[in-house]
Amino acid sequence: MRQAAVMATAMATTILPQQTLAGVDTQVEVDDIWYELTPDNEAHVISRYYKTSSHYPEDYALIIPPTIEYEGGIYTVTAIKDLDGPEFYHSIDALDGEPIASLSLPSTIIDIGHLTIYYLPRLTTITVDPGNKNFKSVDGVLFTIREDGSLEELLIYPRSKPGSCFDIPDGVTDLAWGAFRDSQLNHINFPLSLTHLGPSFQGVHLDEIGLHDRITELGERTFDSVTCDATLVIPKSVKAIGDECFIGTHGFSRVILPSHITEIGEGWFYAADTDTIHIQPHIKKICPLAFCGSKIRYIDLPFGIHTIERSAFAECDSLREIKLPLELTILEDEVLGGCDNLERVTLHKNVQKIKEAFLGSPSLNDLYLFCITPPELDEECPLGYGDPYQINRLGQITVHVLEGCGEAYRNSTWAKVGPIVEDLSSEVEDLPADGPISSTETCTAYTLQGTVVAESMPYGELREALSPGIYIIRTASGKTEKIRL
Repeated sequence: MRQAAVMATAMATTILPQQTLAGVDTQVEVDDIWYELTPDNEAHVISRYYKTSSHYPEDYALIIPPTIEYEGGIYTVTAIKDLDGPEFYHSIDALDGEPIASLSLPSTIIDIGHLTIYYLPRLTTITVDPGNKNFKSVDGVLFTIREDGSLEELLIYPRSKPGSCFDIPDGVTDLAWGAFRDSQLNHINFPLSLTHLGPSFQGVHLDEIGLHDRITELGERTFDSVTCDATLVIPKSVKAIGDECFIGTHGFSRVILPSHITEIGEGWFYAADTDTIHIQPHIKKICPLAFCGSKIRYIDLPFGIHTIERSAFAECDSLREIKLPLELTILEDEVLGGCDNLERVTLHKNVQKIKEAFLGSPSLNDLYLFCITPPELDEECPLGYGDPYQINRLGQITVHVLEGCGEAYRNSTWAKVGPIVEDLSSEVEDLPADGPISSTETCTAYTLQGTVVAESMPYGELREALSPGIYIIRTASGKTEKIRL
């Protein structure tokens, strides 16, 4: 491994002349490292190489010195900085993207920028001079320390550090943003001293996630882009879950929420790559953008959900069919907007108003309404269709209503939507006495005459496979449901 040690007495080789005016911090290069010199004789690392340099070794050990010399003055190296102005000629984050294999920090470092060392794809280890009173390395992992020397916050787990399992040491109370970002870990054990989690795991592929019962908070984007094929059980101790908590997750087979959490928060499963979502019966509300852009094909909505807010299922392009909850009274704007393959939607008897819920959904063919009184629609853009700049399905959607209710629909704005067909009865879509059927439950389908037409199939797949008609569905556990497709 090539060493890039910087000698304390090394002379500066380059100066950016536009930064040498009186009263302005000077930027200089000393042995391939750019520093910002301050009037109080401090030096801050701001870049490994000047932007135009073509000299990038494959892997190297970067050793930050405790002091540098420039024009006879000695400057103490105290920081590795984040930079945020377009006037700089180097990368915004001091070491961003550098092929550094190991990083050594001196005793003099008191500040490390929030982003400056988080994008080092080849980093395997970090060492810290034992005399440093602010930072400490344990087995190559960087931590902040308290006055008594105990570990406080885990700052960075090197991306290329070998090993698949890591035990966060006892006493650690915080994890920095991106602390485990893109690491090679498959399992992380959390100490009891850690009571809240945040966005520290982007891009990590975990075999399982075990949360202990002293964790009280999952912050915004806690599991951002995490891959995990196991069920995630949120312990009862968790009282708050931040927005977009599961954004961009892959493979989560199930997220089990404690009973005191009664809503799916804003953007929780935004762009999640999950085929099937099962929502527990105690959930009453789905917040804006909760599943927007996700890959769901099947979703179970408990009939007790009374509120689904704007764009909750927008841009779910794999969703072809959805049955909305019994307690829902208003279908908000773009709840199912931009769903490219959505064909069938069922609304139950309590729906009173449908806003521009299907704006930009090009494939809607059938609406099944068990409402005796036609739900209120916008006159100009019924269901979200009719806007000259958007996809228009008006006149092409078959509206299936209860027998005897057709005239009311034909004499309302619903006449613009498409043909009104009285082919529903109150018996169809009746819930099983012991609750709705999960999309993953194994079922057998019968015709009304008792002929088996499909068997031993998950409920969600079975509904996809059956031809239009009326069927009796029975589960392996004994539930029975009558449906019309």
